[in-house]
Amino acid sequence: MLGFEPFLAPPAAEDEDGMSFRVICLAHCTTKLVLLIFSSSAGQWHAVTLENRIGLLTGSDNPAPGNHQDLYWPPRMRQYAHRYFCWAFYAKGSMYPVSKLLMLDTRSMGFSAVDLPPLTDYTRVIILEAENGRIGMYMNENLTAELRYYVLQNDGVGANQCMLEETFNLNDRYMLMGVAGGYLLLQGLRQDQYPFYLFSLDLKTLQLEWFLASRHNNKGAHMFAGFPPSLSPPTLQHDI
Repeated sequence: MLGFEPFLAPPAAEDEDGMSFRVICLAHCTTKLVLLIFSSSAGQWHAVTLENRIGLLTGSDNPAPGNHQDLYWPPRMRQYAHRYFCWAFYAKGSMYPVSKLLMLDTRSMGFSAVDLPPLTDYTRVIILEAENGRIGMYMNENLTAELRYYVLQNDGVGANQCMLEETFNLNDRYMLMGVAGGYLLLQGLRQDQYPFYLFSLDLKTLQLEWFLASRHNNKGAHMFAGFPPSLSPPTLQHDI
């Protein structure tokens, strides 16, 4: 087993009573993906297995591409939009080059994969809910000024396709941190006593505003909108 990732998930459609939830444990094995799913309403675990995870990510029927299996773990951080959990995968130097978005449908518990533009070690991919039930993505090469916005579109015939919608020039070098409450958070660098500075980008107006100056690198911080969890009433958040 190459990795094991537990996380909370929204309830099944038939259990949406405001109290039910599911726990998913995603096991990345050498050739397969295994979902262990616990439902609070049923009080039981069950398993769903995808036998050829390499084939899903590469489009190849070969389940074991030499010694390159480790390139598919770990994926980029897990994100959630429109009842899909999403992971961005990339592999460099592999006989099966990969830049894909792995998607888990929380209704069917089935996996699918969508081709992404070529990614690098320094590409940040931020997932968000776009209009009309679509999934949007902002991409930025670490500490560059260009910000690209893509939307997953389906023409009703084939699979989802990643379509470039807009490209922005931010006039400075930033790193994408995350999205919450209709804002992107970006971190830049400067040479002074507060080397890390953060800006928020309003996704409706595209206004860039100063947010925070810090002596600490905020890479990997988790974003939320509204009250912090410690001050919020006890509820199950579906998007963690």
